[in-house]
Amino acid sequence: MKRRWAAAAAVLLALCAGGAHAQELPDTACFSPGLAAAWNAAQAGEGLHVTATVSVDSALYARDLSVLSAMLEGTQFTYDGTEDADALAITRGGETLFSGALERSGEEDVITLNGEGYRVEDASQALGALLGVQLPAETLSEAMLRAPRISLLKRLPLAEAADWLETLTAGTELFAGVAVTQDFAVERTLSDDGTRVTKLSLSGAAAYAGGESWTVSGTMQQTVGSAPKTTAELTVARDKSNTFTITLSSTRKSTVTRRDKAGENAVDTVLKVSGKMEGYSVTTQLTLRLRNDWTADGEKLTEKIVISGELGHTDKTPGRRMQRLNDLNLKLRQAISMTTREADDALPMLTDSVTLDFKMDGNTLAAGSAQLSVRLGGESLVAREKAQVREAEPQALSEAAQEAVLGIARRLWAQLDEADRKKITSGL
Repeated sequence: MKRRWAAAAAVLLALCAGGAHAQELPDTACFSPGLAAAWNAAQAGEGLHVTATVSVDSALYARDLSVLSAMLEGTQFTYDGTEDADALAITRGGETLFSGALERSGEEDVITLNGEGYRVEDASQALGALLGVQLPAETLSEAMLRAPRISLLKRLPLAEAADWLETLTAGTELFAGVAVTQDFAVERTLSDDGTRVTKLSLSGAAAYAGGESWTVSGTMQQTVGSAPKTTAELTVARDKSNTFTITLSSTRKSTVTRRDKAGENAVDTVLKVSGKMEGYSVTTQLTLRLRNDWTADGEKLTEKIVISGELGHTDKTPGRRMQRLNDLNLKLRQAISMTTREADDALPMLTDSVTLDFKMDGNTLAAGSAQLSVRLGGESLVAREKAQVREAEPQALSEAAQEAVLGIARRLWAQLDEADRKKITSGL
């Protein structure tokens, strides 16, 4: 009898264990479950709330940045984004320097600047009026919107890429006046067990309206195992003087130092585009190094993520050196800390430290850092004022934007000390 009860108890425990939700941990399939959850929540329409502070070490070759540093000290930028609105507030010393919002509805959009509301028909045109520039129209076509999303968090299955490529037939619009001129042909190579695509061979062509076609051909491959790798090599060519080779190499590794307790995830990616434009050499290379040191206890997952990226660009076209566009280098480093809990439905909250260094022709154009706190869901951080709404003409919006900028300047001036004011009046 005791044996029967013991057997029944064992079956019950097995059923309970089988139905329990196992904690998702980082591995080669998913670099960061926390970031993936945050991304999915944002795509599902959860509100995004960001507070940020910024510091600048170099900017536009300026010799003295002490006044700019003083202006940024204590200044906080707060952003809220939801499905129907975007809002931004800039505060310093307990005073609001600027508040603005764009609210979207099915019939009209409303832009609010420091409590003044303006009804607009098209948000992009209104934004152009605010900035004083003509913004380009939406350039992504339906075909590009259907394209599978590429992410460093998870590997893109080659089968999804193949399915999308096969929809690109002659006449399909891609973006900015570019359309397919030759159907894309795709050949799949399957794994030995026939369950997954390991290699794609593709070819096709596209062109600007009224221009010559650019042919596209090449391969994409993926391996599995403890260090799965994705590689690609594509050739894009119009003629001998206009041809590029695109190469990609991305390797994922997952090391567990304590089973289900701690480990490190790594993704190393190099994307290079090199070739000729009108006969002159052009090369661009992006290098990304991701590391995720994680710990878990069954209830919460704590991730410390470091993203290091470097973008280099060289262009031998005559005249580029005079424009300082012949040699560009951008370095970015992010340190992200976040904790995801299993016990409740609370979305992950993260802190993000960013440093940037941008050089043109070997000279530092911009360098600085930012500290961010990011939250998904919950209450808005920016209080949006109820405003009297009126019809907005481009000129009125432009004048309102200029007045908002002057308002920031006036409020900052009142907060600066006498030494900084003297530097400004003396011409820095």
